[in-house]
Formats: sequence, C-alpha cells, structure tokens
Amino acid sequence: MATNNAAIETLSERAAQMRESMEKTQAITDNMVAILGSFDHRLSALETAMRPTQALF
Repeated sequence: MATNNAAIETLSERAAQMRESMEKTQAITDNMVAILGSFDHRLSALETAMRPTQALF
C-alpha cells in the first residue's frame, strides 16, 4: 500500500509540474501573440504611410 501511495504522490507531483509548465507556456504564447499583433499593426501603419511616397516614384 505504501508503494501505491508513493507512486500516486509521484504522479501527482509530475502532473502539477506539467500543469505549471503548460501555464508558463500559455503565458509565453499569449505574450508572443500580443507582440506579433502589435508588430503587424505598426507594420501596416508604416506601409500606409509609405504608399504616397511610393506613388511618386
């Protein structure tokens, strides 16, 4: 029975570590999505600003 409880405890600890890792990964993913969205917005603004300049040449 003690071996069974130890195995369950080990699996619970691993599950907790995986859950924590998944949460960190999700936070990183969310931050990257925000960064890339901001970059896309700024790039679109730059492209819009450059259009009149490109039309002159």
